[in-house]
Amino acid sequence: MSKKTFPSLVLAASLLVGSAYAGDEDLSQYVGAFSASDEQFITITLGDDGLEIEGNATWGMGDPERVERGGVNMGEFSASVPRDWISNKGFSFAVAEEGTVPASEAEQYDCVIKIKFGPDASYFDAKDNYSCGGMNVTFSGRYFRRAAE
Repeated sequence: MSKKTFPSLVLAASLLVGSAYAGDEDLSQYVGAFSASDEQFITITLGDDGLEIEGNATWGMGDPERVERGGVNMGEFSASVPRDWISNKGFSFAVAEEGTVPASEAEQYDCVIKIKFGPDASYFDAKDNYSCGGMNVTFSGRYFRRAAE
């Protein structure tokens, strides 16, 4: 192998490894306010070194009688997802008593959410473990970017 070939191979290898690294994604593409229904909302903002995610969901708000008698169930979460948890337009996390932890470290009743963005990041699919709020409350669904108000 000649001396001229070696630097080219090193450069090619570093480009391949670098492009696969989870921390290389442009996180700004994920920022926005999203909704899956009139009762499911997730907002994503840039954090210090990752994403800040806030979720609010209800069940029963569309039923005036249920609202009147106080029968609406609610759920909410707040999570900080580090950059290195994000790869291939997706990430998962758990909201535990001590804060945000990897989904793999969740305990039985922690809220666990998996998010996977579409190719252009205009929408994402979310799936939860039904432990993120009151009875019938879920963050699972397809979320679309909401227009600026």
